Amino acid sequence: MLSGAAVVVALSLAGCSSVIFEDPVYPEATDPAATRTPGIIPDPLPSGAAFDRGAIAAASNEILDCSSGSVVLDYAGSFAIKGDCASVTLTGDATVLAADHIGTLRVKGYGHIVLVASVDDIALDDTVGGTVVQWEQGDPKVDDKSADSRLFRAR
Repeated sequence: MLSGAAVVVALSLAGCSSVIFEDPVYPEATDPAATRTPGIIPDPLPSGAAFDRGAIAAASNEILDCSSGSVVLDYAGSFAIKGDCASVTLTGDATVLAADHIGTLRVKGYGHIVLVASVDDIALDDTVGGTVVQWEQGDPKVDDKSADSRLFRAR
């Protein structure tokens, strides 16, 4: 598992000046995700900034094998996937993932960071909150039912 200090170091190397991790704030049951407008937002980072996928991949605790065509991650940690992966599903909380290409990305849970060169389809369900998905190229199909998440193309 990647310790909090290692995540801070990895994000610092990626060009982030300060990172604060707090326990996730779970939305009240009366605050449905339907009250916000889902979809892709403008780049939330300072103009021209992006997370450094290569630095995050290099700092990952585990390189995953996607030879079966799919990966399911149901626990926290820092991971990298090299090459193409048809399907990736995140079901736990606090996963950091760097990948080259993902066909379909499905996300559940809180506090994920997904940095991918390209992705075809992204689906965040209504259990997702505080998640970042950044891709570098392409125009993925996005189904975002999450709360307080950011999905954007890196510049």
